[in-house]
Amino acid sequence: MGIRILGIFGFLFSLSSCASLVEGTDQTVMFKVSPQTAVCDVRQKDKFIGTLQKGGGQLDVSKSRKDIIVDCIAPGYAKQTLALVSSASGWGIAGCLIDFCITDLATGAFNKYKDNVTISLVAANRVPSTMRGAGYPNSISGIGFSEQKPMAARMVTPRTPLSISTEALRANTAVVSGAEGPPVIVEKNSRITSPMIPMHFSALRSQSWRTVHSKIRAYWGPDAERDFFDMPNSVPLSLVARKGQWGLFAYRASNGKNGKVWITLEAVRPAR
Repeated sequence: MGIRILGIFGFLFSLSSCASLVEGTDQTVMFKVSPQTAVCDVRQKDKFIGTLQKGGGQLDVSKSRKDIIVDCIAPGYAKQTLALVSSASGWGIAGCLIDFCITDLATGAFNKYKDNVTISLVAANRVPSTMRGAGYPNSISGIGFSEQKPMAARMVTPRTPLSISTEALRANTAVVSGAEGPPVIVEKNSRITSPMIPMHFSALRSQSWRTVHSKIRAYWGPDAERDFFDMPNSVPLSLVARKGQWGLFAYRASNGKNGKVWITLEAVRPAR
């Protein structure tokens, strides 16, 4: 009789933790992101858990009542922040019938996120670029920058999303000679947030900067789908010009040559 009672209690305990035992406390979420150039940082409980690139990917996440926050940026598109909300799973509800959800709520298994998530960024409104020159050290209106020019640059007709001189394109290997304008200029009523850096340009120029992580895209050419590379966060950057939410940053390449690239101001921070 005693063994039978123990068996019954064991069975009830297993039911009380249905979701924890059957589905586990972790799950895999598949993300599909458009456009292909979008880069999305994913966080859960204020902790960075991964970056989505080239159209998305899959991430292993812990089940929780807390939302998963996805921040996405892409050239030519407004920044988008998505909150991925979890909901009660079927096995979690079954466990609640026995122990009022105590076990599954404690482990997080009561909740589950969608297995497949689609994120589509909205194209940003553009305004004409007022910058002149090809982005070389002394060619930008109202800005002085004492550095030897890598080579002569001609005025070029702006293209989407970037424009640089033919000479700069031919000279570019692993180093960038300069760009005429940022990938996109966004109007004030867009969802792009203001850069979290000082507003006085003189203070910006005297500050050394680094990217927030090594997956930040630096744009050097006219093709937003191709003309970029990931800027390592170990490379010191100097702000040469500022245009909306974009900054033109100078850096020194591993071959000793000077280059310039456009990086969104939200993706840099003062170097320590």
